[in-house]
Amino acid sequence: MGEFMKWVLMAFEQPYQGADKPELYERFQNFLLQQYASGFRTALIVDEAQNLNVSSLEELRMLSNINYGKHSLLQLVLVGQTELLDKLKQPELRQLAQRVCVDYHLQALNLQDTVNYIKHRLLVAGREETLFDTFSIAT
Repeated sequence: MGEFMKWVLMAFEQPYQGADKPELYERFQNFLLQQYASGFRTALIVDEAQNLNVSSLEELRMLSNINYGKHSLLQLVLVGQTELLDKLKQPELRQLAQRVCVDYHLQALNLQDTVNYIKHRLLVAGREETLFDTFSIAT
């Protein structure tokens, strides 16, 4: 556990400076236990996970092993391109792949879904009038 673990602790606004690998792991474990004791479930969402190296993915697997009794203290969500599934098929990541409960592949949006999505995002951003016509979106 090294640099990647520091990023994880930083993401949860936990201290990481000056700690060696065992201390980093212990700090994160203590954080998860505190969250659990307070009634919270902790999720770590890793975007662009296909870009992680095998070492970082193995660190994630180790983190997913942190339990309290029968309760898993960390929900891990890996988000990435289709290359992530290929990476998880590597023999050295077999144990991580076995822990995957759900995998899902989003298909491309069709034209109508794209129009609806753009309209929704513009509405959320505060724009009520139409900005793009369907032809502009289709091309």
